[in-house]
Amino acid sequence: MNLNRFIFKLLLILLVLLLLQCVFYLILPQEFPAIVNMLSKELQKENDIVGFGDSSVYFHAKEDDIDKSIFKILSGFYPQLSLHEFNSPAYHLDLYENMIRFFIAEHKNVKILIIPINMRSFSPQWNMNPGYQFEEENIAMKNYNNWIFRVFYKPLAVFKLFLPKIKDHDYNNAIVYNGDKAVGRVKEFLSRRYSDWKSEKYIKDKFIFHYMYSLGKEHRKISSMLRINKMAKLNNINVIFYVTPIDYESGNKAVGPEFQRRINDNVSVIKKIASKEGFDIIDLSLTLKASYFSWRTDLKGDFSPNEHLIDKGRLFVANKLKEKIDFIFDGGLH
Repeated sequence: MNLNRFIFKLLLILLVLLLLQCVFYLILPQEFPAIVNMLSKELQKENDIVGFGDSSVYFHAKEDDIDKSIFKILSGFYPQLSLHEFNSPAYHLDLYENMIRFFIAEHKNVKILIIPINMRSFSPQWNMNPGYQFEEENIAMKNYNNWIFRVFYKPLAVFKLFLPKIKDHDYNNAIVYNGDKAVGRVKEFLSRRYSDWKSEKYIKDKFIFHYMYSLGKEHRKISSMLRINKMAKLNNINVIFYVTPIDYESGNKAVGPEFQRRINDNVSVIKKIASKEGFDIIDLSLTLKASYFSWRTDLKGDFSPNEHLIDKGRLFVANKLKEKIDFIFDGGLH
């Protein structure tokens, strides 16, 4: 009898908590991840051009004359069109997939969608990093229109149920490859393990860590790219994929000529898969010399090779994207 009364009281308390949570949901504004709110509020029903991106799209050096992002520069070429950009450090294809799925579900029409493919994002440095998984953002976008999720989103966030599936231990112990040869684990290549961030060994190790993996066609980010293209086709969206420029000159100097060959091989994997599926990719990986990159002079960074460009580099990429957009317009998209 006492057990039944206890169960009844417990159920009553749970019911009260449930009702209180519903009341809180109705009277308090919901604070979803920033990207979810931006996609929902900033995109209109009809949109001409939308750009997704990581920091390679917008990072500018202190000495730059132009501090605009690639998309802001591109917007200046088309003052008559609407252009929205959604970017943040470490964004990547897995997240872009859920971003496009989200705005399609929200009935936002987009004519042209621009998506960068950062080759470093396939490496263990990026792909396995727990901080780059965006679990909360992905789950929120997938369940945004589920009223049960919306009601309980705040408690779920408070109790940290959106923690990355990849743990720090897994990341630190992931194997780093130079081609097909294992050369160590992630924890051995992290910046804090080095005393001199400008030494030849540090620079060489970082180029290996970031770019010298051998890309397999089964990589999850390639699968995301294919699903993005499929969703775009089904919804009459013209997707422009482009491979971001890489500082291959510095890579060749640090690692040797095999660096450029590895970049070529890895990019070729993506381009061949895209070609087989009937779409093309703008390959800018080996188009810019070392002087177009700012990673060596960025005093706020760890002098680790990345894809950040000076203003002339961002202008170069914007012009290449303009060529493709003009081609699409000439084909009848107005």
